[in-house]
Amino acid sequence: MVKTPNGFEQPSPWLSITNKALEQLRGFAAEFGMTPATRSRVEALPVPMGMDRARDAKRRLLFGEGNGKLAKYLRHESDEDAKERRYFGDG
Repeated sequence: MVKTPNGFEQPSPWLSITNKALEQLRGFAAEFGMTPATRSRVEALPVPMGMDRARDAKRRLLFGEGNGKLAKYLRHESDEDAKERRYFGDG
């Protein structure tokens, strides 16, 4: 509360600014699926096999496909790596 020049108390102007900013933030959060209610409605589209750049980069780095530099330093493959290679069709 702030006092007016007449001596009356009224809500601070910062209160209305804060409330407006909070409403905008809630609107953005709902628009981008960042609230529990809207998060349940967000769906990811399946990525076609040839367009998964992250998986392709990982395969190049770990297994030496293309310009991978790390593969020559990997001496032993763990069971998880072997399973992953079989899953992705590399072994």
